[in-house]
Amino acid sequence: MNLAYIAPLERAWARMKVLLFRPVQPGIWLLLGLAAFLGGEQYWRSSFGARIPGRAEVDRWRESLSDPTFVAFMAAFGPLILVLAIFFTWVFSRGAFVFLDDVVRSRAEIADPWRRFHRQGNSLFLWKLGFGLFTLLVWAATLGPFAMALWSLDPGQTVPWSLIAPLVAVIVVVGLLLAFVDVLLKHFVVPLMWAHDLRTLQAWRRLFPLLRGRPGAFVLYGLFVLILGLLAVVAILVFGLGTLCTGFCALVIPVIGAAVLLPITIPLRSLGPEFLSQFGPEVFPPLPAPREIDPDAGRPMPVIPPVAPPPWGGPGAPPDSSS
Repeated sequence: MNLAYIAPLERAWARMKVLLFRPVQPGIWLLLGLAAFLGGEQYWRSSFGARIPGRAEVDRWRESLSDPTFVAFMAAFGPLILVLAIFFTWVFSRGAFVFLDDVVRSRAEIADPWRRFHRQGNSLFLWKLGFGLFTLLVWAATLGPFAMALWSLDPGQTVPWSLIAPLVAVIVVVGLLLAFVDVLLKHFVVPLMWAHDLRTLQAWRRLFPLLRGRPGAFVLYGLFVLILGLLAVVAILVFGLGTLCTGFCALVIPVIGAAVLLPITIPLRSLGPEFLSQFGPEVFPPLPAPREIDPDAGRPMPVIPPVAPPPWGGPGAPPDSSS
């Protein structure tokens, strides 16, 4: 079986054009922007500007840790920051299914998918908490020796290349591995949970046979997504600079920024399901044809059913168009 990469992207791009531009409906953009915001789609992380700290930075870190004011601030607000981080992880876990459901089913609804996918969203939240703790342990184990070496440098001493080279290599390798897991989770595990009414570990177990059978295909998919992400960053920079930085201001506004990014996030959200559908309907059924979203908010939007009912089960199945 030959797996395509461009064809799923073309179908995902066509879906975006139907949902957003045929016709343009500002109310629909805002509702889908809210769904994207709840799904965490408004966040774009970049490593531009990252560099290895010099001795001056190490000295400033040491001074901060010995400053009673800084220690008191962290003691007072550290727990609050942790609680907020956990809360938003829960919101984004639930919201991931809201945005996916709206994109696949050609609608702009918040409350209905939020309720229907509560079990999958809570399962994803617990998995993310566990994986987040695992990620912290991995970074601590890999970067801890380098941090100790940086701490032991004499005042004014520059960081030697014998320390920089392995540090950069570790950051790149570990970062790429963790990013690949994140791509698998977002592009494949979450859609499998949505389509088959699965918990997170059950969806991983469904994905593992595909990974073992075609590991190169999924690695290429990860590289493909990396290239698309870089192109998206370039498009965002062009948009921001072309609007004299006004676009950058819009992007930092919750919901509004997510709505502005919908031409990017909708194709990326559709790409994983489109790619999975190439493995057959028993893995992931073909996506229903996109259609113009009904502007009548407040109820589930009808969708055009496929010629034959798709073989998926659970809450991800499209509703009866007569409802």
